[in-house]
Amino acid sequence: MNYSILSLEKLSNYLAEESGRDQEVILYGLQILSSVLMGYVFLIIISWALGIFVPVITAALTSSIFRAFSGGAHASSKLRCSIIGLLILIPIGFCAKYTYVAIYPLINYIVLFVVLCGIYVIYKYVPADTPQKPINSTLQKKVLKTVSMVLFMIWIIVCFLLSNKTNNPFVALLVYASTLGMFWQLVSVTPWGYKFVDNIDHILQLSKERRD
Repeated sequence: MNYSILSLEKLSNYLAEESGRDQEVILYGLQILSSVLMGYVFLIIISWALGIFVPVITAALTSSIFRAFSGGAHASSKLRCSIIGLLILIPIGFCAKYTYVAIYPLINYIVLFVVLCGIYVIYKYVPADTPQKPINSTLQKKVLKTVSMVLFMIWIIVCFLLSNKTNNPFVALLVYASTLGMFWQLVSVTPWGYKFVDNIDHILQLSKERRD
């Protein structure tokens, strides 16, 4: 067992004693939080080095905030989950940076396409759980679906307001990158998204086994 796991266990024990809550639940939450933070550290470093920091972080934040309530496909380990995130978000960053000027006159149509996809996907597939963290409560499912739809509607309003009220190139980049990030998150809650992540996860596992 490495030092990071030991540290998280000690912290979870302390928080459980202070709050009276279940230690395993707290530990799971801390592990998820540490994984997300570590993933963002790598994402920030790599995107900054490649000159695509703004679109990558915009797409990542859009996806992460919505994902917190909608759920979505996960890899079999936190490390592979972070790697898959990089493999998705870095290309999104390049796409947003180098095509947004040409694509911006069509941005309202692109947002509208994502809106139509999103309404169907949220109604059909959200919340999307995993075998490691199933959602068994009907009430919890209803709450997560409702919150996801509310967040999605807020995102729609913000995107349309920004795209219609300004010709600022920087704002155009933000809207486009956010739209791509939202589209990926919507895909990730569908059966096709789960299959896509599973395939990449399998390839990464095989690659690790060959190195070992």
